[in-house]
Amino acid sequence: MLTTPEERERQARDEVGHTAVTALVSRALAGGALVLLVGTLGWHTVADLRADPGRWPRVLDPRALAPVWDEISSVAATEGWVDALALANQRVGVNIADYETSVEERSPLIDALVPTVNLVVTVWLRGSTESVYPGRDDWLFYRPDVEYVTGPGFLEEATLAARRQVDPEQEPESLPALIEMRDALEARGIALLVVPVPLKPTIYPERFAARATALTRGAQNASYATWVARLEAEGIDVVDLTTDFSEARQTAPDPLYLRGDTHWTPEGVALASDRLADHIEALSLDWAGAPISYSTSTLDVTNQGDTLTLLDLPDALANKAAEVVTIRRVQGPDGQLWQPDPAAEVLLLGDSFSNIYSLDALGWGTGAGLAEQLSLRLGRPLDALRLNDAGSYATRQMLAAQRQQGRDRLAGKRLVIYQFASRELAIGDWRTGFPY
Repeated sequence: MLTTPEERERQARDEVGHTAVTALVSRALAGGALVLLVGTLGWHTVADLRADPGRWPRVLDPRALAPVWDEISSVAATEGWVDALALANQRVGVNIADYETSVEERSPLIDALVPTVNLVVTVWLRGSTESVYPGRDDWLFYRPDVEYVTGPGFLEEATLAARRQVDPEQEPESLPALIEMRDALEARGIALLVVPVPLKPTIYPERFAARATALTRGAQNASYATWVARLEAEGIDVVDLTTDFSEARQTAPDPLYLRGDTHWTPEGVALASDRLADHIEALSLDWAGAPISYSTSTLDVTNQGDTLTLLDLPDALANKAAEVVTIRRVQGPDGQLWQPDPAAEVLLLGDSFSNIYSLDALGWGTGAGLAEQLSLRLGRPLDALRLNDAGSYATRQMLAAQRQQGRDRLAGKRLVIYQFASRELAIGDWRTGFPY
């Protein structure tokens, strides 16, 4: 028998409000909850006492929940006790949320259980965590990368409207920001080259799902081709690496992306630098300085990828899944590792794809990133400004901020290469108004 939505809603409310359980089940559930609560508090208490023997256990300290008396009394003196009590209630709510977060972040129970739970969910059940999707053959994929590829077109009006509604202070559309940047650079006689880096599920979709094996040209967001066409129509120079990577992966002896990381392998960096160098050489720039002879050396690096680290698996399993890559380090004529040259005619603005083999903190070695390989390929010095996060605006913001502080990073430049992960087109903040 068909029922109306109103009848189904009423039935659901009735069933939720009148769940029937036996007395034995009720006592068992209540007892289990009590044991879990007391056991967790006891575990936290013992951990706090061991960490700081002379201090009252933080997990049992109610003072963390109380509002600041000076603030409340100040409001009471100026606005009255009604407003003061409302503020106190608000502060207690915030303090409770902060208390819960702090307990979670330093919970010995969570530290003990999460690796095992993640092992069961991702390795045995092939499920996903909040940030990572397990793929085939032990490949791991960053969830926002997969959602960029499989989600709605980032240029669709409904998508843009939804993003603006969620956060009105952000700008989801990239084209105005890129036009602003292009115009500002052109006014100073500087060319702009936009380089969106394809993501791992774009180039290796079959490593995520077997049914994607037929996608020989890669899996891109539905709006990507339209976005490239709009840039070209605006006269903005763009290097689309998707085709190059999709074709190269068919014959490349080694993967172009790391198995347990969001980023490319050294082979992927070399391919990107070769493609960029070919494009830059075709621009026929009138170089002012003389070519430089760089040298190289190789180094094997072992590391756990960022997606593998996000899984928080048991140490033994995570260490076993670590990868080994051979990086090509670039040295200058003095034999020292390559360094950015502020006087160079080319400036690279990049994110973690540029940093992956340049920043020691990422664990994949130094002196072998995109800027280094491109400089080696061109035989020219490069300047580089690289920040790991927020590729949609972070380097543009820093470039403008340095100019306002009296350091003009664009002085003497002929070309700016703006590299960012293509996921930024769907999730990035493309704010404008930067004085270049």
